[in-house]
Amino acid sequence: MKYNFTPIIRKVVNILEKQGFFVEHMRGDHIKINKNPSLRRPIILVNVKKPSNIVRQNLMSNCRESGMSEDIIKELNELLRD
Repeated sequence: MKYNFTPIIRKVVNILEKQGFFVEHMRGDHIKINKNPSLRRPIILVNVKKPSNIVRQNLMSNCRESGMSEDIIKELNELLRD
């Protein structure tokens, strides 16, 4: 299914999809992202131009929980901080 993402969120989703994540569904401007095997809490992104710090921190903690490398986590962090 095709989703309409803002440019920054599209980059984040592409990085996550390369790591084995997938978009479960999108309702309004909220995007639910999960992985197989399922995460304890799925990643929730907000489809806006500049995500809040809460969204960024939740993404970082979920990525660490899923076992992603620190290099990719730092790349996501820098991408969302700009």
